[in-house]
Amino acid sequence: MNEVYGDAWELLDKGEYSALCITTNGCLRKSGANVMGRGIALEAKQRFPDIDMELGKLIKANGNIFQYIGNHLFAFPTKNDWKDKSDIELIKESAKLLARRATRHPNAKYLLPRPGCSNGKLYWKMVKSQIQDVLPGNVYVIHN
Repeated sequence: MNEVYGDAWELLDKGEYSALCITTNGCLRKSGANVMGRGIALEAKQRFPDIDMELGKLIKANGNIFQYIGNHLFAFPTKNDWKDKSDIELIKESAKLLARRATRHPNAKYLLPRPGCSNGKLYWKMVKSQIQDVLPGNVYVIHN
């Protein structure tokens, strides 16, 4: 795991990074859309208006797990319900699945906002201690 400073979207748009992992939750609306109302998930929904429906379908089919959504974006679950504080066990599981993907694709570079540390109300020092040894060197955690 490496750390990088900057805006996630600007870093992705420059083309140096292959994909952006957006922190998400497992909550679905009655329409089937994933709740993407804050943080980088909201920004993704604003850039890609149907992404909430796409992620909702994926969660319904596969569960609230790390998975590819499309448009160079991966869902990186940190919460089960959007109202809750982030769950460190879910973050650790998401990190393991990202690590598996990143190891299988060593030439790809993955961006990841500090998971669970903004709207999730966790402290980076604690989260970092749980995931830094799991994530390989082609995963870059973003500080902004």
